[in-house]
Amino acid sequence: ISGLSSTASQDIGRIAGDVGWAQGRLDAALSRLRAANDDVTGMAESLGAARDEVASLEPADDAQRALQQQVVSALDEQVSLLEGLASGQASALDELQGISNEVSDGAKSVDGLATSVNDAVQAGTGSIDALRTDLATGAAPELSSALDALADAGGRLAGGTGSLVPMIEQADAGLAQLDALLAQSQSTLADTADSLRGSADRMGALADDLAAVQSARALPAMGDVLSLDPASTGAALGSPVQMVDEPVFPVANYGSGVAPFYTNLALWVGGFVLVAIYKLEVDREGLGDVEVTPTQAFFGRWLLLALLGQVQALTCCVGDLALGVQCVSPVAFVLAGMEASLVYVLVVYSLAVALKHVGKALAVLLVVLQIPGASGLYPIQMQPAFFRALGPWLPFTYGIGAMREAVAGFYGTNYARDLAVLALFAVPALLLGVVARRRLLGANALFDRKMAQTDLLVTERDGEKDAGRLALLVDALASSPAHREAFLARAARFELAYPRRVRRGVVALLAVPLALLALLFAHPAKLLLLSLWVVSLVAASAYLIWLEYVHERLAERAGLARMDRDELVALAEDAARAEKGGEAR
Repeated sequence: ISGLSSTASQDIGRIAGDVGWAQGRLDAALSRLRAANDDVTGMAESLGAARDEVASLEPADDAQRALQQQVVSALDEQVSLLEGLASGQASALDELQGISNEVSDGAKSVDGLATSVNDAVQAGTGSIDALRTDLATGAAPELSSALDALADAGGRLAGGTGSLVPMIEQADAGLAQLDALLAQSQSTLADTADSLRGSADRMGALADDLAAVQSARALPAMGDVLSLDPASTGAALGSPVQMVDEPVFPVANYGSGVAPFYTNLALWVGGFVLVAIYKLEVDREGLGDVEVTPTQAFFGRWLLLALLGQVQALTCCVGDLALGVQCVSPVAFVLAGMEASLVYVLVVYSLAVALKHVGKALAVLLVVLQIPGASGLYPIQMQPAFFRALGPWLPFTYGIGAMREAVAGFYGTNYARDLAVLALFAVPALLLGVVARRRLLGANALFDRKMAQTDLLVTERDGEKDAGRLALLVDALASSPAHREAFLARAARFELAYPRRVRRGVVALLAVPLALLALLFAHPAKLLLLSLWVVSLVAASAYLIWLEYVHERLAERAGLARMDRDELVALAEDAARAEKGGEAR
């Protein structure tokens, strides 16, 4: 019996473990089933929401309304089926949960019978048999039935979902048609609104015309009541304010008003023509051994041109007076013309003798700028800001101002002030022609030689070397062999880079002005772009001229560096004799 009790206790322990394992598996299955039942409930709620959304749509026609009813009915059937399935599963799960609770209570009771196992072996065996019977005959078939019902509901749900997809696509197509109909309706309403506004405007104009007609009908009666003269009343209404002119400096006619401008323009062009047709350099022919410095040559040639310019000024000014130009002081008018010619000839001659053809181009550019910038035809206040700022720096401004004083009348000391400021323009012209020209003799000589090589332009002194040749010879004589080698190496590097630099300069000379010219037609800042266009041309040309001058200078110095001392001494003596002869450049 003891062994039987022990064996029974062991068997009961194993049975208790098996019951606990079975109860745990049952609880896990119940949890999964409850989760599946929650999914079914959520699916039923989603289908119900989809059914409400489809039912809330407004069909466009009867066919869409019939389709909508079919979809709603199918969704109602699926929702009812899912709700019934969820309810049945919930009941079965509640029964299974009760069985699981009983199994748990039984396992706890078996654990408390360890000390009296011998007395309860038969009772425990009967309880276990009853439990197994309950599980075999009650819970298992019910669980199997519930699972079969769940599988069947899932199949029906999949079939219903598959049939729902075409219905949803048809509903989307109906909504797209509805959107197109709404857009067409909006366009029609906008056209209708425009038509109504146009009609309202026409009705307003018609009302104004009717009011004007009524006023015209009442006008004769108003004239009779107020005793108004139609002619005098119309004249008063047509010109309510009468302008009274009080001329302070009257000008008789338009020709007298613009005579100062065109006279100054003629004097500038006359000076330019003198510089263009006469030689700028002084010839030594017939001078013998007389030494002529560059400064003396400059003033000698300028005095000749200035004398001819005075003849031009007298001819222009006296011709103006002979043609009947108004003038309150003919002497002052002629004096202003003579001083203007003196200054203009000096400015043009200084530019031409110091900068050669570039200076002549600048003289043309100056006259172009002075036409709008010197208040010649229109008041300077009507010109753009660029010309208003440029006006005080142009000689035309003061030459025209002085002549206007002589034409229309003097105001204070304006006449003397204009002549004084006009004379000040001779200072920078003299600095350019006398001082700066000495520094540019080498570049000018190079410029003349290059132009002579083209056989297209006439140059005055293309066969001469510049005045700095003696300094180059002295420097070559004083250089050490190491210095010569270093210089030759530097000259070789420059010679290698020279073609590339020339190409870059030519590209800049062509590309930059063309780009600015294209922007000039597309950008509103035309004055700024025009200024940049001129600056780019001048800068690129100056760079190429400087590059060629340095190239020529380095080549000459490299040739001198390769000569021996006797050759350099002989060349230096020749250069010294040439400078001592006083050759003017």
